[in-house]
Amino acid sequence: MGIVAAILFLGLFAKLVEEFSSQEVTTFHRVVTDFIQNFFSEIVAKVAIFITHIGSGVTLICVILLVGSYLLFRLHHVWETVILATSLLEGSLLNGILKLIFRRTRADIKHLVKVGGTAFQADMAWYQLHFMECPVICYG
Repeated sequence: MGIVAAILFLGLFAKLVEEFSSQEVTTFHRVVTDFIQNFFSEIVAKVAIFITHIGSGVTLICVILLVGSYLLFRLHHVWETVILATSLLEGSLLNGILKLIFRRTRADIKHLVKVGGTAFQADMAWYQLHFMECPVICYG
């Protein structure tokens, strides 16, 4: 039943994404970028780059491995560790599927940090979402 609901929601989500034209998205990126660049300074740039690197997939995976190890070996919470690993695995798979489906290119603006791939969903936001949902699943 859960898989059927997930497929239905994925279809609804795909329909909503298709409703937005690429021109609307580009215009939105320009407006937000122009607004943010009004506050640009070297200090702000360094802080933004630092936050970007802390939120990278590699850093988050290391934190998740540490938390998972602590849950499993120190607290002996096997179920919570399984939920953490499962949630992150399914989240990564779903993120990859969505990127393959939509293949949205990145906006051609000047970036502070070089990134590759598509711009559909930020990996760091995706991992954080799934990492934060685990306590809710485990402890309601």
